Amino acid sequence: MSDERGIPPLQAERWGQTARRQTMAARERLLGASTTQPETAASALVRSEIVTSWRRSQLNGIDPGAPLTLPHDPEREGAPRLLRAAEPVLQRLSADLSNTVITLADSSSWILWRASADKRLLTGLDQVAAMPGSLLAEEVAGTNGLGTVLEVRGPVIVAGPEHFLEGMQDFTCVGVPVRDPFSRRLEGIVALTCHYRDTNEHLLPLVAEAAKEIEDRLRLGSSTRERALFDAFVRTARSPALAVASMNEEYLFTNAQAAQLFDPSDHARLWDWAQEAMRSRRTMTGRVTLSRGFAVDVRCSTVHDGPTAAGVLLTMRSTPGTQSSDKAPKRQVSTPEWWKVREAGLRLFRARRRVAVLGEGGAGKATLARALHDATAPRTPLIEIDFAVDGISSFVDGHHDPSSTFLLHHVDCLPRRAALELAARLERAAARVLLAVDPDVVEAAVLGRLLDRTDGAVTIPPLRERRQDLPGLVSALLRDLGADSERRCTSGAITALMHHDLPGNVAELRRVLSTALATSTSRDIGVDDLPPTHRTVTRDGRKLIALEEAERATIVDALQSTGWNAESAAEHLGISRATIYRKMKALSIRRPVQR
Repeated sequence: MSDERGIPPLQAERWGQTARRQTMAARERLLGASTTQPETAASALVRSEIVTSWRRSQLNGIDPGAPLTLPHDPEREGAPRLLRAAEPVLQRLSADLSNTVITLADSSSWILWRASADKRLLTGLDQVAAMPGSLLAEEVAGTNGLGTVLEVRGPVIVAGPEHFLEGMQDFTCVGVPVRDPFSRRLEGIVALTCHYRDTNEHLLPLVAEAAKEIEDRLRLGSSTRERALFDAFVRTARSPALAVASMNEEYLFTNAQAAQLFDPSDHARLWDWAQEAMRSRRTMTGRVTLSRGFAVDVRCSTVHDGPTAAGVLLTMRSTPGTQSSDKAPKRQVSTPEWWKVREAGLRLFRARRRVAVLGEGGAGKATLARALHDATAPRTPLIEIDFAVDGISSFVDGHHDPSSTFLLHHVDCLPRRAALELAARLERAAARVLLAVDPDVVEAAVLGRLLDRTDGAVTIPPLRERRQDLPGLVSALLRDLGADSERRCTSGAITALMHHDLPGNVAELRRVLSTALATSTSRDIGVDDLPPTHRTVTRDGRKLIALEEAERATIVDALQSTGWNAESAAEHLGISRATIYRKMKALSIRRPVQR
């Protein structure tokens, strides 16, 4: 069982000298085994979350017996909003408790604040570098009461020998996440540290209560802009018949009905759509197709914080019959402009037998053609001919079968005479034909002859002209690339992609995502996981100029080469720590969160 905050009950018999000896023996057996080897009976003596964390620490290449050297930056910028809310709570807690150290870390597990009346305990923590300005993320410090909270996104107790690093095994650390009261985003971590001998079942509830009080203070101390956005949401979300969301560039609040429609990528899509309402300060209505295939009728109005705009309020109703059918082919992409083009193509192909699908290279012509065939004649064969490798005879020899559909690619690779012969054969073809053509690379006279021999054409626009398709397209491509269902692109990464022209269209986007998946060490694909050429926006969505792009790439390279140690990177670049932090903020550079 666990309480309402998801905190597992502690069992006093697990903390003592007998338990310590058993954990040490199990640890030796487990850490001596291969990371791919099935767990032994020793794992039954250690909590599963600790065993899993040990495995992560091993995979990060941490030596449990090595001297502890943590990234340290005493001048690191703190989280002022979190500190303002937390300090009174933690100072009172520290004064009320003896033989403990109270610690506050930010959302990346950098220690921001620490207090204790026990000077010897503070000295012991200094010896293992657990002091303000130090990073205790799992990838550098192994299993511990701050970094492991970040990994599991929930309360954690790490008692004595459960720490991965041997230098930390005299301590017990209890950590609890602090979440933003509106967005529920992780804001920081509160931790209590004591000697292992003082471990008891009362520690975690104490820290959990402190975390709850800090969250309450965050709510009371939130900016008027955040509160105006949240209040507008609460007032409107009371209606059970409406799907309601309120948002700005940072926050997204949804009720249960909206949550059933939304995917995380829809935040960037709807925010991009809704900014017109904010600019004009008028109510706007429209129909938007979300990434799960739901078409929704949306009413968008601006939420004001005094004279300024705090964000937008959206009320949505799902349009009957617009959710993608279970029978829809898996290749189809749930994106607004895509569906418009697909519907136009379907109307044409159902009425005619020869249709040209026009678009730039990589725009998705073949995917659209396959979708048209699958929707109109799914039980008939689709024969694909690629003139980059096949001769015209591949089509000539089979075009008399009226039950077949031909998909013809790369007509521009045919010699002029062969292309004109193809045009003549199209006119006499009994089979259904889908002709995928890039009109910019085929000679005008030949293109005219080919199009004259079809019954109509449908054009798929390049991605730069249908940026609202990107969030849904990204989700579809990630699934197609075999990504785990939990892996997503962050809103910041999608915004960066939406501000890129993507001249290679879907083919280029697929390549970018494939590279990011292969190289990312984060839970989600963030801006810094994208190739340097595609990271060209600031936090406010402004596109970087060429000089800023070069500066950003230089700073990221320096940070990566120093293990994201800002002090070392600043020294390497010949700039101050304050300057590198200012540049990181201005150019939207963030340390990736490890999986």
